[in-house]
Amino acid sequence: MIEIRGHARGGQGMVTAFEILAKIFSKIGDYQVQAFPAFGVERTGAPIQAFLRVSKDQIYNRSNIYKPHLVVVFDESLISQVPVLNGLRKDGAILLNTNSNIKDLQINTKNIYTVPATNISLKKGLGTKALPIVNAAMIGAIIKILDADIEIASKIVSENVPTKPEENAESAKLASKSLIHSSDYTDNLTQYLKKNDFSEEIKIEVKSGNKQLPILDFPSWDKPMSVNKTGNWRVLKPKYEEKPAPCSTNCPAGTDVRLFVKQTSEGNFVDAFNTIYKFNPFASTCGRVCPHFCQQNCNRIQLDGGLNIGAIERFLGDKGIERKLSASSIKHTEKIAVIGSGPSGLTAALRLRQKGYEVTVFEALAYSGGMMRTGIPEFRLPQDILDKEIKAIESQGVVIKLNSKVTIKELEKNHDIIISAVGSHKSSKMKIPGEELSTDGIKFLREFKLEGNKYDVKVGDDVAIIGGGNTAIDVSRTTLRLGAKPTIYYRRSKNEMPAIPHEVEEAIDEGVDIKFLTTPISYNKNGNGKIDITFIDMKLGEPDESGRRRPIKIEGSEKVNTVDKVFSAIGQSFDEYVFEENSVKPKQGRIEFNSDKPVFCCGDMAWGGTVTEAIGSGNHVADEVYAYLMNIEYKEEHNTSNVVLPDDINYNYYLPTARHENPVVELKSFTGNFTEVVKGLHEDEILEESKRCLHCGDCYSCGNCYNYCPDAAVHIDERGRLRIDYDYCKGCGICFNECPCSAISLKMDEVENE
Repeated sequence: MIEIRGHARGGQGMVTAFEILAKIFSKIGDYQVQAFPAFGVERTGAPIQAFLRVSKDQIYNRSNIYKPHLVVVFDESLISQVPVLNGLRKDGAILLNTNSNIKDLQINTKNIYTVPATNISLKKGLGTKALPIVNAAMIGAIIKILDADIEIASKIVSENVPTKPEENAESAKLASKSLIHSSDYTDNLTQYLKKNDFSEEIKIEVKSGNKQLPILDFPSWDKPMSVNKTGNWRVLKPKYEEKPAPCSTNCPAGTDVRLFVKQTSEGNFVDAFNTIYKFNPFASTCGRVCPHFCQQNCNRIQLDGGLNIGAIERFLGDKGIERKLSASSIKHTEKIAVIGSGPSGLTAALRLRQKGYEVTVFEALAYSGGMMRTGIPEFRLPQDILDKEIKAIESQGVVIKLNSKVTIKELEKNHDIIISAVGSHKSSKMKIPGEELSTDGIKFLREFKLEGNKYDVKVGDDVAIIGGGNTAIDVSRTTLRLGAKPTIYYRRSKNEMPAIPHEVEEAIDEGVDIKFLTTPISYNKNGNGKIDITFIDMKLGEPDESGRRRPIKIEGSEKVNTVDKVFSAIGQSFDEYVFEENSVKPKQGRIEFNSDKPVFCCGDMAWGGTVTEAIGSGNHVADEVYAYLMNIEYKEEHNTSNVVLPDDINYNYYLPTARHENPVVELKSFTGNFTEVVKGLHEDEILEESKRCLHCGDCYSCGNCYNYCPDAAVHIDERGRLRIDYDYCKGCGICFNECPCSAISLKMDEVENE
């Protein structure tokens, strides 16, 4: 009989390896085997031991192994912390997972074996540098030492691991070839497989005077452990539970962000694009211009920087939009009119067309796309990208009528439902003296992009832009490219700016100047044809209804700046023409309006102010319209409970990995250059970036629960899922604590076997 003692850290990984070794020896020869741990519920990192006996005869010994023939050390650092050589037989050997040269090891024994199990495992994608899964490699090395059949062993390994069976089998084979032994080793451990040191009957005599006392009988368990169902000891019950990830719950469009990132990491780009397109028909656009709400609460921020989801979405959008799409058949008699071809109107139109309704979109301008077309500069969103995404919507049966400025009343006769999605294209007024000297920022962006109207902005002009939103940023960066020297004046601080933060930083990097806590109180044209702007300084008071601190004028702080041109970008409102100038307060969904047909609102005029929020608004209104037409109750779903937060993530199991940032064009001068500023990532970078995902709330079969469960109550079901056998689970909570991504809950309620 041969006795093997293993030393490792934290959890049942090594114990599982020894159990697999027992299966291997029971398969390759007529061996009796015994494998068991010497720990109960030690946490990750704590030193643990496991034992293995292999014999040709029946094994009677049930104790721990104190005089091993072979000591196996899974973690090299244990050599200096634990007396691993205690009890090693004179002719015994030690196997160590290390890259070190045997000559450099301070180990007081002649027979030393080494194997670079960590390197082999990482090369095969088993675990991470922080937590390499070396079980298969160590099994392969032991099989080599004991001269067993590696082919049979590797097959059994592949059948008994929770994930990556091929990689584990290959790891075992590679380790058997990579084994190194000391130059003067003399062991022949295989000889012990052929005999049983404990086969002779041991007699114990206890003398009391001249009388021999009988050996006392004692309780023992001689049945399989499977008979001992210990689940009724349990108070708390763990259960695999898919929980909402913050990226998905934060997306206004409703996109399942976690799923498309996972699909991308697996190279399933088509499925990943389809996951996005189910909610968002403008993936390419949003990948470029969205503030990326999904990234803002990414739990990876706590580790090394959030996932670059925007780059992943952009890559999938650019790749997927080239596919051919076809129109669904018309299934319903009702006709639907949508007023406005912005992101919200087109999204609502597409969703209802996909449900089988005839949908027509009416657009006042000669171009479709709404603010995506007219308000976002070419250097942020190239027109050909938007063209492809709108063409894809049209190819699915949505009819878009351009140059059609209409009212609700005009559409009542020929349509059963009317959706107003006219956006917010009218600039707000400051109502200060001389305001007629300023130029409408929204109008400037629209006419410059579509008609090339520069509004007489010349190289070297001093240009003032009033406002702190996206329009102000886009006007400043556009005039910069016309050769002007733009300065933004904003009445609050940088923290209160409603503009997308990374767009603000890009503008500053390009050379745009921003003055905070100041606002104009009058414009006057001077004798040189320039504009004198009187500014007053501001201070911040208590928060207003927007949640931002209210700006308060500081009397006596007035000063005058002279500029060549002023652009106003302080906010927008919707065009009331659609309601025939009637005073209507739009809201998301159905509104009260004097019409013969039901009227619904969505988009900027009703909710939000970004492309992604408008898309989400379009999705919601389409669902509400469909519910109305089908005469079913409409109820918005908000899955914001039980969202996985940073405190729920076990960061010990994730290796810090640098985030892949989008390349940004840097030029000495941007004058005349309207090419796209932010570039996309390459496919290999996208794959690497998507693999940084923590899989918050979604089991990704890492195997921690399987490896750490001290009761071996975790198994893999017929669908390949990790599941818990509650007949044996005692509810210790180790699986819950060691789950990296919070995909296991621990509750008091009843759980049945799945």
